[in-house]
Amino acid sequence: MNRLYPFLILMILVFTGCKYEEGPFISFREAETRMVGSWKLGRTFKNGEPYADGELSANNPGSYYYFYYEGQMTVSALVNGHVRTSNQGFWRFQNSNKELEISFQLPGETYYYKAVIKKLTISELRYEYYDSDGNLWRLEFYSRSHY
Repeated sequence: MNRLYPFLILMILVFTGCKYEEGPFISFREAETRMVGSWKLGRTFKNGEPYADGELSANNPGSYYYFYYEGQMTVSALVNGHVRTSNQGFWRFQNSNKELEISFQLPGETYYYKAVIKKLTISELRYEYYDSDGNLWRLEFYSRSHY
């Protein structure tokens, strides 16, 4: 019976280790290590509908988000054939790494939101947030720095 205790403890840790609704089930890398890098915004949804180039340029598919250690970030968005790059912004985890606070500015646009992370692996990032008008945004990224 005593030999089962380490196995039971391991199983409890494995099954309680799932942090995000869409995965990963278990990861041996810290959330910050998975987060830091360059991410390309692949798909965007506004209120459940696919979103293409629109009023929020940082939410346009094809934008790049660069997350650095110590909570710094920048964003590059292609708008009407021109690249717009943010001033230095910041990010940080909240609520045991289940939420993400983000703040940055593109010329003429200010972004600040708290998002719920749905998935964070070495190659995929998905999160959702509500804007000030009550719209639900879902952003799906693919890593450009991890292969």
